[in-house]
Amino acid sequence: MKTRNVIAALLAAAVFSASAFADAFTPYAKANVSYDWGDGWQDSVDRASRIGAKGEFQITGNTSFVYQVEQGVDLAHGGNELDSLFSVRNSFVGLKGEFGTVFWGAHDTPFKKMQGKVDRFNDQQGDIKTLFVGEVRARDSYGYRSPKINGWSALAMHVPGDSRFGSSQSIGLSYGKGAWKFGFGVDEDMRKNEKTASKTKVFDSVRVSAEYAFSNWSMGLVAQGSEQQNVVAADREYGYLLSLGYSLGKATLLAQHGQSDIVESGARSTNLGLDYKWRANFKTYVGYWNYAGADSEDQVSLGFEYKI
Repeated sequence: MKTRNVIAALLAAAVFSASAFADAFTPYAKANVSYDWGDGWQDSVDRASRIGAKGEFQITGNTSFVYQVEQGVDLAHGGNELDSLFSVRNSFVGLKGEFGTVFWGAHDTPFKKMQGKVDRFNDQQGDIKTLFVGEVRARDSYGYRSPKINGWSALAMHVPGDSRFGSSQSIGLSYGKGAWKFGFGVDEDMRKNEKTASKTKVFDSVRVSAEYAFSNWSMGLVAQGSEQQNVVAADREYGYLLSLGYSLGKATLLAQHGQSDIVESGARSTNLGLDYKWRANFKTYVGYWNYAGADSEDQVSLGFEYKI
């Protein structure tokens, strides 16, 4: 059963309990578009805009049915075909209770979630994926999220194998209390399936993260080691990412720097930016990104983000 059939499962649940489902229906959306200038080019870029619906309703006792359907939408260029206009994001069904939450569908891996909010340029130029592997949204996956106990929370995911690759596993352990947050993640044989098997890479990875906030400052660190499994005698490669934020009323100054040999040997990424929050759900931003690797480039970005 493919992930796209999640929608059919949700419709069946709606028929089964129409009134309860309607009461638990929460639509949401995010528009994030920028205009970018690079070395000899300029263009509008969609930055992971999305539409979705989520909710939960009680089945029995302390157990609830939970669901989410989310689709990425290209607001910058769109498309005449559904395949080019929409893309699957976190979409799943599950059960939630005192035991935690079990779910099935398409979802970010626990390993990916362990970056926390260290990546201050997420979905923008210089996103963490330019340096690290493991930013995977696994389809047809089975996941578990534990209840939060004294600041601790655990995540686990199993991705069944297919005709081309074996199964993948991912776990994450996080802690957050007061000004500190920590994360630890492990991927085993994790793949990000491409259209052809020859382009799909399989990795074992370990990731640690730390965040600290005080006064107007916030800072974070992600460190990672990864080893490709579907090539012979691959070395384990390492990388890190540091970020810093300083709030001035509605404005936030941002800086970020990382180095890694995981995606490309000797890669370096540096970001500087300014966010201005006009209201709780609307901000504009400007950013500068420098990437140094086999091909070096400089980019400037001006954009907005609106959430409903």
